[in-house]
Amino acid sequence: MIQNQNNKKKLLFISNKLDQSPIGGRKNLTSLNEKILKKNFGRFFFSFKLEKKKITSIKNILMTLSGNIDGVTSKKIESIKNLIQKNDIKYIFLDGSNLGKIARKLQNIFRWL
Repeated sequence: MIQNQNNKKKLLFISNKLDQSPIGGRKNLTSLNEKILKKNFGRFFFSFKLEKKKITSIKNILMTLSGNIDGVTSKKIESIKNLIQKNDIKYIFLDGSNLGKIARKLQNIFRWL
């Protein structure tokens, strides 16, 4: 069955940035998820990668306890929100339970999630 490309919905894949050669189960799964989704959605596939930051202060520890882990910040969530709105994205794939804060914030903004 051939789908009409004009009606195809857009997907945003959100994950942590990977090293050049992923090692380990989680990293291999992320790579596989991205590859399959990119193949299925083609030009309707969008990606947002978060860079992990080292915890170097008490403030970072407190931020981690509130869900700001693995590069998740209010600024990054705002960038994701803008990307979704600008590109009329309808599906979001969060690649990891560590991105739960993003899920909660986006659900508050976009009621259709």
